[in-house]
Amino acid sequence: MRREARHVLFVLISLSFLLLAESTTAKSFPFRGVKAGEKLPAITLADSASGQAVKVAAADGRGLLLVFVGADLASKKKRSLKALKVVAGLNDFLARKNIDVYVIDSQGGDQDSVREIIAKAKVDGRLYVDPGREVYGRLGIFVMPSLLLVAPDGAIAAGMGYSHDLGKRLKGAVEVMLGEKTREEIEAELHPRMVEMSKEEAAARRHFHLGRTLAAKGQPEMAVKELKKAIAIDEKMGRAHIELGCLFLDLGDTAAAEKSLATGLELEPDDLAGQICRARIKAASGAVDEAVDDLRILMFRHLRSPELHYWLGSFYAMNKDDAAAAAEFRKAYELLKRRGISGGAGR
Repeated sequence: MRREARHVLFVLISLSFLLLAESTTAKSFPFRGVKAGEKLPAITLADSASGQAVKVAAADGRGLLLVFVGADLASKKKRSLKALKVVAGLNDFLARKNIDVYVIDSQGGDQDSVREIIAKAKVDGRLYVDPGREVYGRLGIFVMPSLLLVAPDGAIAAGMGYSHDLGKRLKGAVEVMLGEKTREEIEAELHPRMVEMSKEEAAARRHFHLGRTLAAKGQPEMAVKELKKAIAIDEKMGRAHIELGCLFLDLGDTAAAEKSLATGLELEPDDLAGQICRARIKAASGAVDEAVDDLRILMFRHLRSPELHYWLGSFYAMNKDDAAAAAEFRKAYELLKRRGISGGAGR
C-alpha cells in the first residue's frame, strides 16, 4: 500500500510539472545557524600543519573571509577549486581592504586533496580544519563551498555559495560592508538594464517560446525544430541550448543532450533547468551521489522550486533512501499546492 501511495504521488507531481511555469529563487545565504547582522559566534579551528588551536575573531580593525571547502566528492572538489580561484583573483583587493582569509576544511576528509586545490588556486590563506565539525554544525553550513564575510566589528556581513558571478558578488559585499557602495549600486552593477533587442533577437525568442509551448503540448520533435531555428538565428541564446538539451534528454539522446547542455550552461551557468538536466544525466550514468550533491548545492538558492525538490526526491529514490525521497516529494507537492498551478510549460 505504501508503495502504491508513493507511486500515485510520483505520478501526480510528474503531471503537475508539465503545467508548472513559474520558478522561485530564494535568497542565497548558505548558513542555517547564523544570520547577516548577527555577531560571529566564538569559533575555534585547528591549524592543519601544526594542529594548534586557533580562535577566529575579527580584531584590530580587520575583517574576515571564511571559505569553507570540501573534497570528499569530485563535484564538491571541483566547485571548491572554482571558489578558491575566485578568492585568489581578489587577493590584492582583500589585502587592501584589510580582510584576512581563512580556508577551512569542514569535511574532515583527505586534507592532501584540499591542499592540492589551495595550491592550484594560488589563494592567499592558510588551511585550517574543523575538529569534530563543531564549527560546521554551529554555523549550520548547508552547502559546500560556502563563504562567510565578517566585518571588523565582528558582525556577519554576507554569506554566499559558488556561482558564476561569485567574484562580483563578493567584491560588492565587501564594498557594502565597508560603506563604499550601497546595496542598490551593487545590484545595478550585477543586473544592468537590458537594451532594446534587435529584430533577429526578437525572431529567435519567438521560435524559442514556440518550442517551449510545443514541448509542453507533447510535441517534442516539433519543439526541437523550433529551438534549432532559434539557435540558428542567435547562437548565443543559452536558454535555447538548455531547453534543447533537456528535450534531447527526454527523447533518450544523451550524447546530444550533453552537447547542448554544455553549450547552454557555458552561456547561462546559473540556469536551474539546465543544471537539473545535467544532474539527471549524471544520475542516469550511475553517479547518483554526485547528482544529489549537485542538487543540494542548488537548493539553498532555489529552496522553493518544486521541480528541484522533485528531482532530488527521485535521486534519493534511486539510492533507495525512501524516507528522504518521500520528504522531497512531499515538499514538492506542498509547494505546488500552495502556489497553485499556472498555465504554460515548465521543465
